[in-house]
Amino acid sequence: MLSSAHILMCKMDRNEKRVLIKYLNVKCLSAAEISGELNSVLEDSAPSDATIYQWIAEFQRGRKLTVDEHRSGRPVDVCTDENVRHVNDMITTDR
Repeated sequence: MLSSAHILMCKMDRNEKRVLIKYLNVKCLSAAEISGELNSVLEDSAPSDATIYQWIAEFQRGRKLTVDEHRSGRPVDVCTDENVRHVNDMITTDR
């Protein structure tokens, strides 16, 4: 079904894997078939069965987008110029 040689030539990010899950779901493959297909092609970098089931459920509930939705809370990236300066100051002061 999926050409392993073609897919393995590029590193796939989360969103690309979700697109594959969505595509195979639209083709009416079961979750087990989708998992088997992705595992045979992506091997160790394939999403877990739980992730595949979660995304199939999301698409069946009507979700269209495969990108992450914005979430409130702590930001993912906390490396700011201010933090870097603060750490550098602590290091130079502690010498």
